[in-house]
Amino acid sequence: MVGIRFVAEVFIQGNQLKVALSFWEHIGAFSGNLSFSLENLVSVKTTEKLDLNSLGLRVGATGLPGIAVLGHFRKKGTRIFCNWTKGQKILCVELRNSKFDRLELGCTNPEALEEELANYLPV
Repeated sequence: MVGIRFVAEVFIQGNQLKVALSFWEHIGAFSGNLSFSLENLVSVKTTEKLDLNSLGLRVGATGLPGIAVLGHFRKKGTRIFCNWTKGQKILCVELRNSKFDRLELGCTNPEALEEELANYLPV
């Protein structure tokens, strides 16, 4: 893994939240790029560290303890997508009526994205 950089591109395009994965993230996460309607946002927050206990059972995912967590997880009926590597802050996005109920995304500037996404939250 030396020299390989895992940084998903998380951005808003139109009325969609998009998650564009790198080649290696596609392989590690067993997933393609993701897209979610902003109408389905429930909550958004930024955290300093990934809580591995909150992810539950790994279902189609890669985990390298302390280094990277990529892919699909299930916990008590909650479907979770995680894309995180060491040193990244986490953008936690709760969704409804979507393929995933929660996204745990390591990204370069989660605070700015959280602020932007807050504009789309229901009142």
